Amino acid sequence: MKTRWLLALALLAPSLAAAQQIRLNAGGTYASPSDLSATWSQSGGEVGYHFGGDVRFGQFFTIAPGLHWQQLGFSLKNNAGASTGISLSGIQVPVMFGVGVDLKVVDARVQAGPTVTFLTSVGSNDLLLAKSDFKSTSFGGQIGAAVDILMVTIDLSYEYSFTQLFAVDTPYGSGKLGVARIGLGVKF
Repeated sequence: MKTRWLLALALLAPSLAAAQQIRLNAGGTYASPSDLSATWSQSGGEVGYHFGGDVRFGQFFTIAPGLHWQQLGFSLKNNAGASTGISLSGIQVPVMFGVGVDLKVVDARVQAGPTVTFLTSVGSNDLLLAKSDFKSTSFGGQIGAAVDILMVTIDLSYEYSFTQLFAVDTPYGSGKLGVARIGLGVKF
């Protein structure tokens, strides 16, 4: 795990020096699983959180690689009505490509790009699902919009996983995870 962090820092260090903008943000997440088996359904999402940052290059056309810590939660319910909450924590690495308009005081943009998420832990749950029951690395696509007012930034995004949620055959189906995010931050 230390090797991953050192590699990420080594790759990002030269980029930070050339970045036109560094943004730090935090906010809420809402996860929703899909592609579940016929005997299981989502009984509800749970509010989670995320924090991290990105570096943005460009003015009109932008690219913004980022690094974020996130905690996601959702509930599963079987046909008998029993349900349990599941909490997943991990590191998300998005690379967003965008188009923006900079009006000096207000900066607005739409963006989309690929994401990679590394699962770091699974919270205790009634189904006794462990980290080994989930894919350790997942790939997805994210779309979003953001508005910056002076130094304050507001981001809205939605990510859909291209990778199965579960690592092994489970009675819950393959599962894919959709995550809505809202964030508030500052830019430098």
